[in-house]
Amino acid sequence: MSLPRRKVVPSAELAHQLRDLPDRELFRLLRRSRLAHRNRKTRQGAPRSMPPPWTREEERLLGMRSDAELARLLGRTVGAVALRRSRRRIPHPNPSARRWSPDERALLGTMPDREIVYQLGIEAKHVLGQRERLKIPVFDRQLHRWTRADDARLGKERDEVLAKAFGVTVTSIKHRRTRLEIFFIQKTPAT
Repeated sequence: MSLPRRKVVPSAELAHQLRDLPDRELFRLLRRSRLAHRNRKTRQGAPRSMPPPWTREEERLLGMRSDAELARLLGRTVGAVALRRSRRRIPHPNPSARRWSPDERALLGTMPDREIVYQLGIEAKHVLGQRERLKIPVFDRQLHRWTRADDARLGKERDEVLAKAFGVTVTSIKHRRTRLEIFFIQKTPAT
């Protein structure tokens, strides 16, 4: 009869120490573990039937660094590291790979992205990517309301000047001119 395995949860202090260690120092510490002795006994290039068991030192590192970094340091595959981390319910250290809860997804499009970034404490590019992936429009999009006076100025002044005057991009000016079939700057007669 085997005893149930305990969930290994590193302390916050240990997590900070391990996260800040350079790769060389971390590898030096790992060589003291059973991992180094086990790897020395196996011949190079010999296929293994079963992967080696995980040590406590290795499990403490899960979630401290990316799965790819740990796989390289521990001599395991990225899939093995990711599987072990997910089975231990240890969150991924990379916020872009994090799972969005239904409450977090419900925030998208209800307020500006910068406020969501502040509330969730993640990078703006991840909020933007998730919103675009779910095809949620931007909150309170500020579009230029074109008037007849604005349209009358198109083609009579340079696009760059009009873009500054209207507070829009040069591309939006060109797009509007194309839609109205104004393809060149019209010369005003000399007075």
